[in-house]
Amino acid sequence: MGYVTAPRGLIADLVTPIKKNGEIDGPGLGRHLDRVLPHVHAVWIASPYAGEGFTLSAFQREDLLDKTLVVLRSRMPLLVWVTQETEDETKKTFSLLEERLKAKNYHGPVFWVDTPLYYHSNRGLSVHYHNLCTTASKPWVLHNDPDLVMRRGRPFKRNNIRTAILKNLAKIEQIQGLIFVGSLERAGNY
Repeated sequence: MGYVTAPRGLIADLVTPIKKNGEIDGPGLGRHLDRVLPHVHAVWIASPYAGEGFTLSAFQREDLLDKTLVVLRSRMPLLVWVTQETEDETKKTFSLLEERLKAKNYHGPVFWVDTPLYYHSNRGLSVHYHNLCTTASKPWVLHNDPDLVMRRGRPFKRNNIRTAILKNLAKIEQIQGLIFVGSLERAGNY
């Protein structure tokens, strides 16, 4: 199966408009997207930063995805952060979003973004993605952010994806890119 290449250029990390009752503000999201879309190459929703991904439940993410797809209408790539507190929660969220995408019969470019070291160590990471990729209809973009991992306070030995592990992950066809946050020295190693 051939996959779309991950977007390059300006990728907007969208703020998630939320009503006081916790629902996604659809009209607010639409206005926000209408202002941003002419100026970017892709949008990233539910990110751990502006997208408030840590505070969004799986069902809020599903609603956010649903409302974003209505506005995008396949005009540009969409990146969706799926990472949760645990591997099981991440898989459930990804499955829920994948089903929503299939139900909408959406064929535009969508990329699942995951920060694997937030809930998983480097050990067995290739196997983890081989398993995830068997159920994914859309490609993945990995997110390596050591500060985000350190904030979690997990007892993992490393806060970056190891270079040798990344080389193995790069061989998986469905993994199409890497969002890297960190030192230039580490970037040079990659």
